[in-house]
Amino acid sequence: MALTLVNREDDYTATINTGTDVDQVLGEYVITVSLIHDWGTVIVDEAEPTRDSAGVYSYVFTDVASSGVHKIRWTYTQGGDDFVKDQFIEVVQRYVNQNAFFIKYPELADEFEVYFPDLEGAARKIIDTFCGQTFQYTDGSLTFEGNGRKNLYLGRRLDTLTSVFIDEDDVTTTIAGASDDEFDRFLQIVVTEGITRSKFTDGSTVIVTGKWGFPYIPSSISMATELLILELMNDDRINYTHGIDQIWMDTQRTEFKDGMFDTTGNLDVDTLIMDYTILGWEYLV
Repeated sequence: MALTLVNREDDYTATINTGTDVDQVLGEYVITVSLIHDWGTVIVDEAEPTRDSAGVYSYVFTDVASSGVHKIRWTYTQGGDDFVKDQFIEVVQRYVNQNAFFIKYPELADEFEVYFPDLEGAARKIIDTFCGQTFQYTDGSLTFEGNGRKNLYLGRRLDTLTSVFIDEDDVTTTIAGASDDEFDRFLQIVVTEGITRSKFTDGSTVIVTGKWGFPYIPSSISMATELLILELMNDDRINYTHGIDQIWMDTQRTEFKDGMFDTTGNLDVDTLIMDYTILGWEYLV
């Protein structure tokens, strides 16, 4: 079953149909609903849903702020038996706003409006693949293994740091960013008087809590995504954007520029995403 997609910071109404009403205790229906992020963060814990009709219950999750897969867990008692039912949604931060896109290109709305979510999703995944990172935004904790060095590579952008624990020691106050862009994808232990750790101890468990990714979509990423969406809708510009060097019409021969297949396939897009592309050698010791 495909995941239900929800735009980040939108409200989402979850609904369950239990067939008949759940049990009651002192006039209260015995049913709760929770929202749990894939990283384990409990966003809503055992809230009471609204009874819409016999056996139908709903709950509105407001301002779902973290991107990623979420589990909606319904727990209820019916006929004296306990039940747990899970539903799943995926919260995404879209790189191009649908309404803004069709205001800009109204002539495309009739043909492509219904397909826009899929087209934007395909373009977004192409961008993520070639950048080597995602531009989503998630509040939560990730676990790393200590490497015996003062710098720890996180593998994704850390926008705001909340806490850092090495094993069970809180070392938050000794942590600084290891790049010009605040924390970016690295943490660094700053050696100061009185601290007991000067490195991320080899083999230790490092738990980093904070807000990860991008709270906004960089303008060049939005522009690149828009170009890819237009291409998915229309291939008229394929020769111009796809690095074709020569076309021999009589022999059906087409020659591409060197390295063309190591790119997104669109030279304009490649230029726009260049500043956000993570290189394989980008690592601090």
